[in-house]
Amino acid sequence: MRRAKRGKDTPGAQQHDEAAGDFNPETSKRERRKLQTKLQQVDSRVYDSQGRLVRGGVDACDCLQDGCPGCFYPCSACGSTRCGPTCRRDRRWLYERLETEGGGSIDNVYASV
Repeated sequence: MRRAKRGKDTPGAQQHDEAAGDFNPETSKRERRKLQTKLQQVDSRVYDSQGRLVRGGVDACDCLQDGCPGCFYPCSACGSTRCGPTCRRDRRWLYERLETEGGGSIDNVYASV
């Protein structure tokens, strides 16, 4: 059994040389896909790096009470007393409703903002 020649004489090498001559990295399909995925990425953060809501910039407590100065223990990550069990910095979700043991509930007025 003989090995095939590797060099300019093989059909694969000729196709590779032709394709490499026409290759433009700026207009390649891979580059266009990469640019489109970068454009499609959306900032889904709900809270900013300071722990305020991205829309409106409100610094509301996670207990959903208006005017609350902060009723939680200081956050281990940022030190804020307005973070619930999870730090609010760059958080991608928010509490929409809190249900109390007595059957009542508190809706978040900033959930639809």
